[in-house]
Amino acid sequence: MTLLIGWGIIIGAVLIGFMMAGGNPTALFVMSEWFVVGGCGLGYMVAASPPVVLKTLADQVLGAMKGSPYSRQVYMDLVQMLYEIFLVARQQGIIGLEAHVLEPNTSTIITKYPSFLKNHHAVEFFTDTMKPVIDGKLKAEQLKVYLDEQIVQKDNHAYAPVMVLGKVADALPGLGIVAAVLGIIITMASIDGPVTEVGHHVASALVGTFLGVFLCYGIAQPLGCNIEFLNHDELAYYQIIRSGIVSFAAGVSPMTAAENMRSTIPEDRRPTGEVMETTLKAGR
Repeated sequence: MTLLIGWGIIIGAVLIGFMMAGGNPTALFVMSEWFVVGGCGLGYMVAASPPVVLKTLADQVLGAMKGSPYSRQVYMDLVQMLYEIFLVARQQGIIGLEAHVLEPNTSTIITKYPSFLKNHHAVEFFTDTMKPVIDGKLKAEQLKVYLDEQIVQKDNHAYAPVMVLGKVADALPGLGIVAAVLGIIITMASIDGPVTEVGHHVASALVGTFLGVFLCYGIAQPLGCNIEFLNHDELAYYQIIRSGIVSFAAGVSPMTAAENMRSTIPEDRRPTGEVMETTLKAGR
């Protein structure tokens, strides 16, 4: 939501400032220039990206428009769910975990936390990580190395679309010049025409330069920055799962594991230790 508000402020400032100087906003909407700059930018993105990156970028853009889903409550729900899972393991042994790990959609614990259950990638990450723990195939030290590598891969996967978007943003001013040069070619072809016609062609050509710079610094770069922050929030979510499971595999108590998970929550949404302990005990 903040992305849309920011875009609104940027567009409003440009249009209002232009009108204050006596400009007509319709002069900025030269469709041929928009088509060249926008089409070349889209083509750059398609040419530079594998299909999976394009799909991920589309999902990230929609996510940026909606705003981060990772509120303080969502992080706390994750900690509380894992805490309850670890309590079951302490009371019933590893056998007690199988129903929750193998069938998360019917788990009496996991189904209480829809914010986690609807995050299919996080559910898959959790179940895939817990299975070798239940089977006893990985020790805590091995599990930590394995999960660190998994999270690095997720980070790289999330960063790839941001990298492409950044390169497209850097290219937009140059693409604006391409559109402007095309406009100048048209201008030179009609240089012997009326002054008003020549002036119209020059103004249209300059719109291409304006578009390239405006779309780069006013639209694409803020979008890329916003997506990066959302990716950090998502990565923190996986770090919480990693921290909890590694702590559990190391044999610490569920409350200690919960404290380790709490320390991984982003600082602006991290509850105090006292609040978290009270919440966990109340939920239990």
